[in-house]
Amino acid sequence: MNRVYKLTPMSQYDVDGVESWLEDMALRGLRLERFRPLFCTFAREPSAQIRYRVEPRYLRLEEEPPQDMLDLYRDFGWDYEGRVSNTMLLFSTRDPDAPEPHSDPELQGERWEKLRRSLVRGCLLNVLLAPLLLVLCLLMLFGEGQPVLALLTTSAAPLIAVTLVCLLLLLPQSFTQLRHITSLTRRLRAGVPMEHRSFYPKRQLGALAIFLVTLAVWGVLLMTQYLLPLTGGQMESLDRLDAFTPLSIASLEGEDFQPDHYVTQGIDYANFCRREQYLLCRDQWQVVQTGKGPLSDNLWVRMDIQWYDLPGTLLAVPLAKEQLDHAMALDDDIWWASGEAGQWTTDYFPEAGVDFLAVARRSDTLFQAAAVARGDKVALVRYTGHGDLAEHLEEITAMVGHREERSGT
Repeated sequence: MNRVYKLTPMSQYDVDGVESWLEDMALRGLRLERFRPLFCTFAREPSAQIRYRVEPRYLRLEEEPPQDMLDLYRDFGWDYEGRVSNTMLLFSTRDPDAPEPHSDPELQGERWEKLRRSLVRGCLLNVLLAPLLLVLCLLMLFGEGQPVLALLTTSAAPLIAVTLVCLLLLLPQSFTQLRHITSLTRRLRAGVPMEHRSFYPKRQLGALAIFLVTLAVWGVLLMTQYLLPLTGGQMESLDRLDAFTPLSIASLEGEDFQPDHYVTQGIDYANFCRREQYLLCRDQWQVVQTGKGPLSDNLWVRMDIQWYDLPGTLLAVPLAKEQLDHAMALDDDIWWASGEAGQWTTDYFPEAGVDFLAVARRSDTLFQAAAVARGDKVALVRYTGHGDLAEHLEEITAMVGHREERSGT
């Protein structure tokens, strides 16, 4: 195999270290083909003494190095090798007696000072980026008044991880790069020539860790934001629901209940279920049931069940409480509740054998809500009708029972 890939053991801005490492690789029979901040590509060749020099110069993606710089180095016996980054170029020579292209350290320091100022601006940008990401996360979490649900079902959690990566990994790396260039610039402007030989570490596992963590975080963000939503969201008939047995609106309304039916392409849009999947919520089911009440009033009744299968038990009770509070607050804005007065009263059932169970009713109206949590399962019931949710606690708690309990084993 003619090509060899080596992890870059030092920061690309450790200029003396970069030059020293590439010279040592050439002595081991590895001739640089392409430099990258994470890993470099070498070609196997006979061992040779090759000197390398790094030159500061900002280039756009497709921009070529200025011809006057190439001519200057060529006149001194140096060949252009490529880019170290978009801010530095690399030159080499096999002639041990080739003179240095720069003879005035102070003038050379002015060239590196431009790069240093660019890195300062980059560090300041990174310092500002983390708080901006944090503000965005807080807006996502608290913007709709449901921070627990937002944490479970939006990209807020991956964005928080991105923020932590910036704070804990990228910021220290930026300051380390700035420190290398600042030290080099100060030496040059003080009239001290570059050494071109220095100690460098054998490996730079920190850069690899930063790359892998950043890649993983952005991969999770991509999956959360774009891929997982594609796995659900379609309305399906109620017989496709197998995660739990939903509370039946017919059991609350009694014998006079008449279910609505609006069937299109095999789906009853008046009675349906819908599944969503999220990174921190393996399954979220919505179950909607509608119909007409007793013939004496022919009132339209509706039940909406939100069911959550969480990755653990930590957020189950907070989610149940949050969703119950949100359900009571929302009823003022729902079109079928418009204009109806009444205060909400809530009854709690600590002895129901679950982690949390509460039923709320809006006085002088038909609006009720119930929330239940057990283990890693949460269910919210919003009901508009004639029945009493408090008389169906067993059916409500059964929705968050374990799978073996629901199957009767």
